[in-house]
Amino acid sequence: MALFATSSAEGFVFNSVAGAGQSSIDKVLAESRPSRIVVANMPTLDFAAIYACGSIRELVLGYGCPWPDFTRLSQLTHVSAMEACPALHELPLGLIGLGLYGYQGKDLGALAFLQYLKHLDMRMSPRLADLSGIGLAMADLSLAGAPRLQEIDALKDHQGLARLYLSKCSKLRSAEEIFSLQNLRELTLDKVPVALDLARIDAMGLDFYYVNGRRGGGYES
Repeated sequence: MALFATSSAEGFVFNSVAGAGQSSIDKVLAESRPSRIVVANMPTLDFAAIYACGSIRELVLGYGCPWPDFTRLSQLTHVSAMEACPALHELPLGLIGLGLYGYQGKDLGALAFLQYLKHLDMRMSPRLADLSGIGLAMADLSLAGAPRLQEIDALKDHQGLARLYLSKCSKLRSAEEIFSLQNLRELTLDKVPVALDLARIDAMGLDFYYVNGRRGGGYES
């Protein structure tokens, strides 16, 4: 089995490049109850064994995988997809964590129905212009590669936000809303064209911050 699936403390990784095939997935999932699985480079993947494995809580879809029927995976709490998702509205309502690559929305309205979503990691969102529609439960937001993002005004009412990561947002005009986030503990602004008063950031008492090359926070003490 080691030749086909890489085991971890939480689950398994199935990658055809490493020799995994449909039979290995079916066999492993019939004999074990993993909470997490990763699948990659399997364009003809049959999800039947995954649907039948009720223990899975986290599903990671790597490159070269079809989109599953999420109505049969309602138990999932975490989903990550390395390619653009064709049917976001099918995602399980109980998701807590979501990783998306190639999101095509202009705002986050397409994710507003995910009321329990706390962790959102988005990479390469070419059309994202603002963050309206972000859920009130959000505690950890990471955006990397949002070249049309102009404002983060929608964050000002999200007092539960504890971690914010913004990178390669070349049209961002202001980030002053950060100073209204009373429970923020970690902040990263990397390659964004905004200038923030570092003295004000220091006064926030963050555990960690990185702002366009400058580091600080309580981790230093």
